[in-house]
Amino acid sequence: MVTSRARGGPDPGRRRHEAVRPPAGPVGRRAEPSGDARRPGGVLEARGLHKRYGDGESAVDALRGVSLELAAGEFVAVVGPSGCGKSTLLHLCGGMDRPSSGTVTVDGVGLAELDDEGLTALRRDRIGFVFQFFNLLPTLTLAENIALPLLLAGVPRGDGLARARAGANRVGLAHRLEHHPARVSGGELQRAAVARALVHRPALVIADEPTGNLDTDNGGRVLSLLRELNRETGVAVLLATHDPALTAAADRVLRLRDGVEEEGVADPHLARIGEVDVPRVLPV
Repeated sequence: MVTSRARGGPDPGRRRHEAVRPPAGPVGRRAEPSGDARRPGGVLEARGLHKRYGDGESAVDALRGVSLELAAGEFVAVVGPSGCGKSTLLHLCGGMDRPSSGTVTVDGVGLAELDDEGLTALRRDRIGFVFQFFNLLPTLTLAENIALPLLLAGVPRGDGLARARAGANRVGLAHRLEHHPARVSGGELQRAAVARALVHRPALVIADEPTGNLDTDNGGRVLSLLRELNRETGVAVLLATHDPALTAAADRVLRLRDGVEEEGVADPHLARIGEVDVPRVLPV
C-alpha cells in the first residue's frame, strides 16, 4: 500500500486546505450518500482493488489487491510494463469502470454507493481526465472543448467560455481558442486537454500516458504544465506513464507488475524527488 511520503514531497496536511473544491451541492442522484459511504480522508482512497475480465479459464486478472491514497496537492505516478494494470487502476479510480472487489472513495464519496448517473456526475464535477490521444471533439473550437465540462454541468455558455479563456491563457493557448483541433499541433492539443481537465476545478486529475503521443519538447511542456498547476491549485494528480521525466517529477511512485504492487523495488530517482526543478510553462 502506498501511503508514505517521499523526501521532499508535499505535506498533505499542509496542502489540503489549499485544494480548490467544486461548488457545493450534490453531483447527481445518490452522489452524496449518507453513513459510511461518505467519510473524511484524502482526495483518493483505493482499498484492495481487484479487477477480473471474463470468466472461467479465459478470465484475466488485471488487478489483484492494489491499494493507494492521494492527499490534496500530491502528484503520484503509476509505472510498470505494458499490461501490468496501470490503465485499469486509473479507470477504477476515476469511476470509468467498477472493481470486481475493493473500494474507491473520491473526495469523500464512496463510488460503490453511486448508480451510473451518480458516477457520471461525479466524473463531470470532481475529476479531470487527460488522455494520451487528447479526446477533443473535432467539430468544436478549442475554447468550446475546454469549456465542455462546464457546459455539460449547466453553466451558462458565456460564463463557461469566459472560464475557458482564462484556462487557455494559463496554458499558453489564448491565440488558438478559435481554432479547431485539426489546425493546431499535438502539444497544443494536449495543453488544451489539460486546460479542459482543470476548468471545472476538480479535486482529482487522472492522466493516462499524457505525454505518450508527444515528442520530447512537447512532452516536457505538458509535464511542466501539470506540475505547475498541481503546485498552484493543490489538485491531486494520479498519472500512468512510461516517461522517465514524469516519474522523476512525481512525489511518489507506485510500481505495478502483473496486477500487483511491486515491493522492495529500488527507485533510483527517489533521492531526487522534491529537488526536480520543473521549469515554468512557455507557450510554443
